[in-house]
Amino acid sequence: MDLRVQKTRENIRSHFLQLLRTCPFQEITVKQLIQECRINRSTFYRNYEDKYDLLEQISQELLAQFCEALRPSFVLLNTSSAQLVKQCFVPLLDFFCEAGPTLQILRARELPIDLFGDMNREFAARLLKELEKRSPLNGQKRLEASYFAKIISANILTTILWWHTECPQESRERILDLLSATVIKGVAPSLQEDLLAEKGRN
Repeated sequence: MDLRVQKTRENIRSHFLQLLRTCPFQEITVKQLIQECRINRSTFYRNYEDKYDLLEQISQELLAQFCEALRPSFVLLNTSSAQLVKQCFVPLLDFFCEAGPTLQILRARELPIDLFGDMNREFAARLLKELEKRSPLNGQKRLEASYFAKIISANILTTILWWHTECPQESRERILDLLSATVIKGVAPSLQEDLLAEKGRN
């Protein structure tokens, strides 16, 4: 992307998020945004179709960064290896720390997108795909694995969001401990045992 275009988009997005911090999304207008950015209307429309397109592009970029930070292999790790499990969550915490201010703005507003729902669905899909590496999943087994994958992803994301929104004073190491405990003491071990047992029967 041309550097000037990149800077223009960064300018638009930055001012859009500043407006979203204080105004409901429904009340933000393109006219208001271009005045804040000190650009003309044609410049805005060269980059975005409207404010919905702007929001969607911000959401999709955050979702892509989130997906890059996922390390779903923890679901198949030996549950006695807490340090290895923790390492799988480091990129995810890095993402939430870096994108945290933007994510908090988006979470605080009623929007025509469901970014956190999309994150949960992507995470669960990656976990299910990882589980399928261990053993073929068909019929009822796949339904059960999908169910557990959704529980694990929701639990992990809830823990991270709780950290950012309610207990930011908690240390990063403490959150890593909580996440690894979710894996080591939670539903993942029982799911692994069930899949291994099914593999053995096959």
